[in-house]
Amino acid sequence: AAAIEQTFGSQRPELCIEAVASSGGTGAIHNFIWNYSSPGDAVLTHDWHWQPYTALCSDTLRRLETFTLLDDNQKFNIAAFEQKVQELIAVQKNLAVILNTPNNNPTGYSLADAEWEQVLAVINKYATAQKPIAILADIAYIDYAPDQVGCRKFMKLFEKLSPHAFAAFAFSMSKGFTLYGQRTGALIGVSKDP
Repeated sequence: AAAIEQTFGSQRPELCIEAVASSGGTGAIHNFIWNYSSPGDAVLTHDWHWQPYTALCSDTLRRLETFTLLDDNQKFNIAAFEQKVQELIAVQKNLAVILNTPNNNPTGYSLADAEWEQVLAVINKYATAQKPIAILADIAYIDYAPDQVGCRKFMKLFEKLSPHAFAAFAFSMSKGFTLYGQRTGALIGVSKDP
């Protein structure tokens, strides 16, 4: 309950929300990959990413595939994201997506709310009952955002998520609470369907 409160603050979406403790944010990402993708499948993330994503996928018999994070204007590359989602969902029974924002490691890039709206529209477009999509917001560095309320406003946008999509947040106490060695975190699930 405390992890959920810390994650959303005043921006908690009006959805079904549950959390499970994990061994840090890394454990939350591992649990997401293990539970929301299948052996042999691709897990999708951006080309600028935290390198352990690759090991977390290979250790669970998945592979990491990427799309180009930024377009020519240094904004989120929604066209590349949609192309890769369409390509992977066509050949897999489901798709797991990881986006590390706000304060992407290693670029520092944070998706704007309008970019999140585009991302969720793509997820809704391709997620079906036969081919669900799960999306993880890796928010490990959220506590370094200058506006602690503003950086969480995108979380309310998940209320627009399709019933055939599942969202999750990787909560970590390592950065914001300076408890890096304690390996304390949670995987927080968000859905219209309990």
